[in-house]
Amino acid sequence: MAKTPPNERQREVLCWIAEGCPAGAWGEGDFTYKTSAQALQNRGLAKISRRGGAWSAEVTAAGRHYLEHGTYLAPTERQEHARRHSKAKAQSTTSVTAHPTPSRNSTPCEPAAPEAVARPASTGRTASRQPKKTLGEQLIDDVLAAGGSLVVKPHYGAGAPNWTARIRSAQRCGRLPEGKELVHRWRAGGYEITIQDIPAWKLAVLDPIPVPERLHRPHTIVAALRDGEPTLGLSKSVQPRALRLVQAIVTEAERRGHTAQLTRGGHRSRRTDDAGLFIVTAQEQPCGFSFGQEQDRTEHVPTAKELADAERYSWVRIPQYDYSPSDRLTITLNGGIPHRQSVWKDAADRPLEAQLPEILQEVDLRGLAAERKRAEEEEQARLKRRRWEGAMRQAHVDYAEAVRIRALEQQEKRWRQARRFSAYLTAVSQHVEAMPDGTERAEAEAWLSWATHYVRSIDPLTQPLRMPEVPESRHSDLEPFLHGWSPYGPNSR
Repeated sequence: MAKTPPNERQREVLCWIAEGCPAGAWGEGDFTYKTSAQALQNRGLAKISRRGGAWSAEVTAAGRHYLEHGTYLAPTERQEHARRHSKAKAQSTTSVTAHPTPSRNSTPCEPAAPEAVARPASTGRTASRQPKKTLGEQLIDDVLAAGGSLVVKPHYGAGAPNWTARIRSAQRCGRLPEGKELVHRWRAGGYEITIQDIPAWKLAVLDPIPVPERLHRPHTIVAALRDGEPTLGLSKSVQPRALRLVQAIVTEAERRGHTAQLTRGGHRSRRTDDAGLFIVTAQEQPCGFSFGQEQDRTEHVPTAKELADAERYSWVRIPQYDYSPSDRLTITLNGGIPHRQSVWKDAADRPLEAQLPEILQEVDLRGLAAERKRAEEEEQARLKRRRWEGAMRQAHVDYAEAVRIRALEQQEKRWRQARRFSAYLTAVSQHVEAMPDGTERAEAEAWLSWATHYVRSIDPLTQPLRMPEVPESRHSDLEPFLHGWSPYGPNSR
């Protein structure tokens, strides 16, 4: 099968590789040349290397032939070219090291000498001094080379790439362009990894939220939690701090125009529908707040009884660790569309008090998202009703048209029937006129008179012609003309 010739972009990249890949040929942040180089490698015109984490490329013998003649090497020529190139490369190794770049007088697509086309030794030494790229940094380069969006297929088993870890590494490595962030989502076929603008809400400077040192006038929610209705589910040592955090959250939420109320029944058993201790409603979007307490893990020291039981019974397992409640709290936010996150934890450098602005911002964002979703749903419902109303109007028109067509078909059928009957009655009349007088002729004339009157009654041309009346339609009459819509409403099925 004949190879597809390279396009204009690929020929430009091939000339650039033949010149020794000089820097500055492409715009800053433009890595699309790597895609073209890969296509050239697939055609056997170039060879790509990523040794030491550095990307480099060189032109093959077939690539030099294409630059000289504009055609691929014939099958009989490939072995001869390969033999000549290997011999010339072996003889000119010293020359390559001393003269790593092509002549200044050569044109961009002028074929260079084998010594100039081969990768210079100095480039290899430079690449060896460069630090090897991490998997996260390489992922960023790959996404940029793909135009800002890359879809990768997950693989499983030993040796399969851990894309989740690579994505986290890329997000932390600090190599993303300024003002950009790396996001990913699962879609049919794999992960879609995208580099896009950082949303404005992530760049906003948030004002701190004051947390009271003491509860002088606790909110009704705080007072109820303090009295154990519902229970906080925390150790007594951390309950005062948790209540002060609740006081700060509900006070700030109400200042922003949101409403706060206790959850009926307190904590639920299933985390998936856990409404939390109290609910803050923003833009009609309820957000449930739950408080938790992290555990400290220590090495378990077996007791004498545990050792004896483990020695006596094969099913006894001595635990490896002991767990005890710590002073570190967690706040979990349920409900709505998550933006930043849903769980906040105490950290050594950032206690929950410093993270309250982010938590309240998350409530605002989920409320705004709910409002946008509600507006979109209302707009979709309005457009759907408009389409349904248009379908209903057209159905009435089509129904009336069908009534008139049926009337026309019936008239045409009666007209043809009347024509047949009239021809027959003409023959009957001639037959009756030839009959002798008597009872038989009298009966025949009576029958001919009735038949003639009947034919005139069914002939539409013997009656006034007018537009047929359209009866009032029923829902069942309109269904054949609605093309899937229901006559009972836009949301009916």
